[in-house]
Amino acid sequence: MRLTALGSSSAGNCFVMEFDMGEGRDPVSLMVECGFNYQTILRKANAYGLKISELIGCLVTHSHKDHSAAAVDLAKRGTQIYATQGTLDAIGLKGSGWPMHYGMATTITPGLKAMAFKVDHDAPEPAGFIIKTKRETVIFAIDAANWIDDISDFEPDYLIIEANYDETLMAQEQFSLQKRANLTDLQRYRVNERIKASHMSIKRTLSKVSAMKKTKLKAVFLTHLSDRMSAPSVWKMQVSALTGVPCWVCRKDSGIE
Repeated sequence: MRLTALGSSSAGNCFVMEFDMGEGRDPVSLMVECGFNYQTILRKANAYGLKISELIGCLVTHSHKDHSAAAVDLAKRGTQIYATQGTLDAIGLKGSGWPMHYGMATTITPGLKAMAFKVDHDAPEPAGFIIKTKRETVIFAIDAANWIDDISDFEPDYLIIEANYDETLMAQEQFSLQKRANLTDLQRYRVNERIKASHMSIKRTLSKVSAMKKTKLKAVFLTHLSDRMSAPSVWKMQVSALTGVPCWVCRKDSGIE
């Protein structure tokens, strides 16, 4: 699997995975998340030589705009959108799109399936995805304070996981904001409380990685890092030390480092 990150942050998330299908078949490209407007995605994709018209589909984890903004426009242009029914309804694709059911595999194209699993996030029927070909397994989970379903039986080749904030930095900022207690600071305090309740800290990320079967693991990609409460270089080293494989960070604007 080759991953292209077109951007990952609260400003927008969009990824394209290219899979080698083997058996003399051409590679296929699958989009996961479409959290920029259509023209922005088109521009970003063109910069990487990607053609939206050649996508086999787009998986959407949940309805928040930084993950689903272009879903309707992509669907109008012929890209099949795959998500839970709750997500499809919330993004304006009720009666269209391809509904996914937790724990049940959906065939995206012959030889490539995706399964939604339950996660904890403040949106209707949010999901993570397990994407499988005959050769590889990818686990994708973003914007989730925790994973509800037990997916420990799956052995990923690639793990794409959120690592949003550092719990110590968050606690320090919350204490300071609460102490000052002016209107602006209290608004920031409430935003941070929502982040804590709906996003994954690096501590929990490391816990998830630690508990996962890693015999086949080739790389880990960290997504949706906070602008103010993350330490990308340190986190990469921590994950690599834990797994013994390379760890990459998906950048806010685009690209992987």
